[in-house]
Amino acid sequence: MDGHDMRWAVAHFGQKVAGSPLNVLAMTFIRYLARRGTGRHSVPRPIQGGVWVDDFFFNVCVPRHPPCQGLVGGCGVCSSVLPSAEADHKFVVELGDRLGLGFQESKRQRCAQRGEYSGFAFDTVRGRLLVLAEKLDKMRVVLEEWVLSAFITARGLAKIRGKAIHLSRGVNHLRVLVAEISLKLGTDSDPDDEEQGIDWDREITTTGEMADLGREMWCVLEKGAPDGTELWPLHPSTLYARFQRGRFLGKRFFVLTWDAGPMGYAALLTWWERDASGQWALRRMLLVGTWPHGSDVEHQPHREILGACLATECAAQHVDLRGGMILFRNDAEAAISPLTKGSFASPVMQRSAVRLNRLLFRLDVLPRFWHVPGLTLVEEGVDGASRGGGVLGDVCVDMVVGPAVKDELWARIEAELRRHGWRVTIDLFATASNARCPRYCSRTHEPDAERTDAFTMLDWSRSRCPRCGLVHAEGPVRDS
Repeated sequence: MDGHDMRWAVAHFGQKVAGSPLNVLAMTFIRYLARRGTGRHSVPRPIQGGVWVDDFFFNVCVPRHPPCQGLVGGCGVCSSVLPSAEADHKFVVELGDRLGLGFQESKRQRCAQRGEYSGFAFDTVRGRLLVLAEKLDKMRVVLEEWVLSAFITARGLAKIRGKAIHLSRGVNHLRVLVAEISLKLGTDSDPDDEEQGIDWDREITTTGEMADLGREMWCVLEKGAPDGTELWPLHPSTLYARFQRGRFLGKRFFVLTWDAGPMGYAALLTWWERDASGQWALRRMLLVGTWPHGSDVEHQPHREILGACLATECAAQHVDLRGGMILFRNDAEAAISPLTKGSFASPVMQRSAVRLNRLLFRLDVLPRFWHVPGLTLVEEGVDGASRGGGVLGDVCVDMVVGPAVKDELWARIEAELRRHGWRVTIDLFATASNARCPRYCSRTHEPDAERTDAFTMLDWSRSRCPRCGLVHAEGPVRDS
């Protein structure tokens, strides 16, 4: 901008057109600093930074070194970079004054490894994004007023939703719950959107269900706010690549790849674990199941998101997932998005998203969701397992939770039984899609099953048939 006179007509920040002309000026300033020290510029060091509307931030990278307590803890490596950061800060302020940008002294923050902005603390030493205590306290007051009041206006409820969406950036397991408020409002728009036909001043009764939602949101905030969220989260593809290379040995990191079909779901849970010799080995568990009776699985996205819930619930019964991280992999973008931030458009998918979110919250599990191509699931065998049940291509799994008796093994069992003149009268561990005889017990409620969960039966030697109503005595039965 040297040697030029310019006049700018910039709209007020609150207007929708504010971003365009203001961004031209702001980004010109950012690019000028980033090119410092190159070309004809004589100053030796570029300054890296960014801008949000009219708020600027700049950073200096510290040489890689072991974990430390930063400037506050007297780290020598961090302290050695402070003089150059302060010099950059001085240069930026002086340049801004010369250009007439007029940075406000009252809002200016000095060089530090912990900064505050928009209700959050950015802790670059710990790599965490934390909700400020005063913002958390204000949210607590707002939620308490909602829970204790008999009515709340639609505008007030929308305000709570907006605050919750904002704070969810620094609190895990909160974002999915926010969509519940949109369902109560009947819209995901805001009062400022000027959507026609919405009375934002109408009163909405605070039902018991809504009060429970408010209390649940505060429970999530109170538990998750102290630890915050990752300031620089790795992309799921990077996480998966590092997992495959064994970079998370000794950490509770799991990968759950699932797919769903008309009859049920299949999922492959993988994690690293020490074997009997003490060596690290990659463990694999195949989880297969059918849809519980009454499930809304007519549409494929509904199947996919319900499959994630059932597979995780099944995995939690066999593997200790508590306090870990799960990378969820699936080929349906329509299911990944609701699992990440809830769904106002589909109450069915929102129910499943909340169901999984609550399970992960109870287990203190941090989820990461990743959309992968459908061909990947075909190649890995998960797609076929969701349709055929218990078949995972050439992948060798350590354990199968679901229909582990395949056709080849069943044929051998029947042949051995015929040799002794015996036959099977009831399949105690089955589903509607894989039962080996008409009478069976299922893990979940299915209309034709004689019992839900065979382990709840007092006596396996007898059971009541749902078709004829008679009690059958079980045991070795010989064909006459």
